[in-house]
Amino acid sequence: MLNIAVTGNGGVPAGTKAVVLNVTAVNTTPAGYLTVYPHGLGSAPVASGLSWSAGETAANLVVVELGPTGDITIYDSAGSANVVVDVTGWYG
Repeated sequence: MLNIAVTGNGGVPAGTKAVVLNVTAVNTTPAGYLTVYPHGLGSAPVASGLSWSAGETAANLVVVELGPTGDITIYDSAGSANVVVDVTGWYG
């Protein structure tokens, strides 16, 4: 799992409730998926925001609510992947 502070970074203001992200997985090993969810939620929900085959670069648009501290968590189901997260918008 990877926790990412969103508010206060890249122009995302404090008090933001949710963000629109472009999430990309690169250098993937076995087939897998990423789940993006509010940090502090507990365990990862049973849903994927992005899936890939081994060796594939894959991207997807994800809308996610922020945790109480303005963070998100990214869960990787298997193997490893480098993850690129771009904020494309937010909801106040």
